[in-house]
Amino acid sequence: MPDSTPSDERLIDDWLPAYAVRDVATRVVHGEPGTVFEAAKQLDLLGDPLIRSLFAVRQVPGKVIDWYRGMAPEAESADEFTVKSLTESEGGFVLLEEAPDRELVLGAAGRFWSPRAQFRAITAEEFRTYAVTGDARAALSLRVAPASGAGQSRVSFEVRVAPIGRGAGWSFRAYWTLIGRFSHMIRVRALERLARELRQ
Repeated sequence: MPDSTPSDERLIDDWLPAYAVRDVATRVVHGEPGTVFEAAKQLDLLGDPLIRSLFAVRQVPGKVIDWYRGMAPEAESADEFTVKSLTESEGGFVLLEEAPDRELVLGAAGRFWSPRAQFRAITAEEFRTYAVTGDARAALSLRVAPASGAGQSRVSFEVRVAPIGRGAGWSFRAYWTLIGRFSHMIRVRALERLARELRQ
């Protein structure tokens, strides 16, 4: 997916410069960068019915395996899912770096393609050197920059994934072949929802 954001340096380039998969969704919205950045961080993705449905579908394989093993189902996920909530959660993604009003980068490590996605508990510094064969590193960037139009900003969601080892590479690419377009759709829909909210 080509990137249409400005070519100046991105924080994500420092945290995950080499990767096997990269996907970017970009949109110009109304609002100054600072306002847009805060609104994007607090955008509830589950407020979009399609995104909520896609998240639910992703959980089905894990639930089927739990049922087959006779395990009690886990409690339902939170009613709200935002970039800000990811930075405050204890599992999954960790905040790597934030440049106020400009860019925020989250990182995660594990086996995201497993029926029940497996995340490792790591710190930001551990993310840089994480090298467990069979796992992968992923970075998610939220970035906002001034657009050419007055009172407008260009906002982008970018995802990069770097599998560790040949086996992880094959597994993740097979997984991405199945879910890549839906993953991109989530980011596109999120930006559409953000644009609507900023026009209100």
